[in-house]
Amino acid sequence: MKKFFFALFLILTLFLFTGQKADAAWTLALQMQQQEVVLGYHTYTFKITCISDGAALGDTQVSSISGYANLSDEQRQALKSGRLVSLTTDPDATGVPNAVYDVTIKNGLGAAILSATGRSTTVTEIVYTSSLMGFTPNTQGFPYIAVTDIGDATDQIVLYVEIWR
Repeated sequence: MKKFFFALFLILTLFLFTGQKADAAWTLALQMQQQEVVLGYHTYTFKITCISDGAALGDTQVSSISGYANLSDEQRQALKSGRLVSLTTDPDATGVPNAVYDVTIKNGLGAAILSATGRSTTVTEIVYTSSLMGFTPNTQGFPYIAVTDIGDATDQIVLYVEIWR
């Protein structure tokens, strides 16, 4: 019986510690960029710095991003129940992406509320939500962000998410 458990232990140890490649992860940092009142609306611009791991970034809830804990209760509430106005994509000069990429923002229910496709690797671009009859989608809970592969590991982009409340 001791030989059986020893053999099982040995097999599990070999399985766990050999041939297993540790998955890298995107490095994300969230911070408040600007907060002001415009035409009676409280406007919040959140900056999200994204450093690639060499693959796509799956749906990531903003409340799980590093730096979220540093936001005030008012800023967290804006993320959770505000109206998405725009997304600005900036191919950061620190680690310029070498592939055109897409960014999708989904509301707290998982429905896409903004898609920015074919983002430039060299130019800062902005995309607005629909302004038809003043409609801007509500975040309905903490939004999710997804980014297609931007190129190599350490390539970097910066997202500016503007929310009104």
